[in-house]
Amino acid sequence: MAAQSSQEFRPRSKVNMDANYEGRFRDFITHAEDAVSNLSQGRGHVWFRPGDWNGALGVAELENMSEPFSRQDIFDEFSEVLSPATKQAPPGTVGDIIAATTMAETLSVMERALRMRHTMRRIRATCHVIGRKKAHGSDTGPFTQNNVEYLRGLLKQSRQVKGA
Repeated sequence: MAAQSSQEFRPRSKVNMDANYEGRFRDFITHAEDAVSNLSQGRGHVWFRPGDWNGALGVAELENMSEPFSRQDIFDEFSEVLSPATKQAPPGTVGDIIAATTMAETLSVMERALRMRHTMRRIRATCHVIGRKKAHGSDTGPFTQNNVEYLRGLLKQSRQVKGA
């Protein structure tokens, strides 16, 4: 059996920034900016709800609560990364695995937090919320820098092929 060329199976990144993942962080940024404005002006606090959530019946509506946190596209790309490599479909990269699992797990945490906040008997107090929300609403805040930009950098690195 002849040895196959290493070019045939050179890894190629297959995972992209998930629009749903980035959308939730954009929602958090917008909500944090609104919360700072409301709270600093003595208005009531409005709890976070994803921008595209069809929660028409209210926050206790469990039926569609998972939709804004769907991880299906991430799972599909992840499956493609792990599928057997062929000449037409080279393998994915380690960066793909890291990015996909980070995005999927983060969306899962966001969904659990929303469920807990809106389905528990009491909502926790909002002490110290203004400072936290102000940071969250910043372009250099944790939502952008720790999540969106981290994954952009990771995906960029996973697309770089050494020795090419």
